[in-house]
Amino acid sequence: KTDYAMTTIANSITNTPGTVVVDVDPVERNFYVHWIDVKTTEPEEARLRISNVFEKYAWRVFE
Repeated sequence: KTDYAMTTIANSITNTPGTVVVDVDPVERNFYVHWIDVKTTEPEEARLRISNVFEKYAWRVFE
């Protein structure tokens, strides 16, 4: 919810091999990710595969 939390999540995603956050929409809290090893083209499933683990821990830390 904070800029710091979003930056931490973006950095965590970027540190994952095959992914890099290329843009962030702070209003909608969306990350735009370039994903090399694509497993799905469904946006929601892709979001879950890429960021679900990071979001869970980051939101707990930054609440």
